[in-house]
Amino acid sequence: MTTFEIINENKEAYYVQFVTRRGNVKDDKTEPELVKRWVKKKYVRALHNILRTTRKKDYDEDGKIGCHYICEKLCKRFGLKNFFHDGEFNWKEFFGTRNLYHNAYNLPMNILNTQGKIIYHKNGKATYVK
Repeated sequence: MTTFEIINENKEAYYVQFVTRRGNVKDDKTEPELVKRWVKKKYVRALHNILRTTRKKDYDEDGKIGCHYICEKLCKRFGLKNFFHDGEFNWKEFFGTRNLYHNAYNLPMNILNTQGKIIYHKNGKATYVK
């Protein structure tokens, strides 16, 4: 089994499984755990659209789109105003809400990567595949 796999889907969500480590990852005694979870397609579609419509000027010099940029666009799309303070997106606050970050950004990005629509890099950046 790969570390991330789409095992089922319906009209509204994908059912995925992935291997993760809980707790202190640096601890060699931490055992890998298989996790299965439903991921809403609305987040996958929104991220795909954000990545598809990103202008070249918003890419970095390596041809990648930064996770801060993507998450800011995602929060604007879904009206998540609590991550904006004085008009500025607060990345650390969004990243700190691990449940939302994981379900609305990280897992959907892994789905798009698995589908071959993007390349999701280990540093959280992405490259759109045409």
